[in-house]
Amino acid sequence: MRPQFEGMGSLQEIMAPGSYLAASCPPVQGAIRCFDGLELIEPGLVDVREWRPEKVGQAATLTSMPVGGVGHKPLPWAAAA
Repeated sequence: MRPQFEGMGSLQEIMAPGSYLAASCPPVQGAIRCFDGLELIEPGLVDVREWRPEKVGQAATLTSMPVGGVGHKPLPWAAAA
């Protein structure tokens, strides 16, 4: 794991089951690592503007938008089902 993402693994270890994590990151590979072991909530890991599509026209025009997502740490008994 690259140094800037080492803390994400530790954070997930102390997250309570049933918790959610929202994160954004410019490189897609980095953002994917943030959600290892979590269930991604729709619309998934996408351009951050897709989380609030009604606001797209108001967003600043950038050549590269960060990607973001929300992950859910499943409950232990839900994972076994």
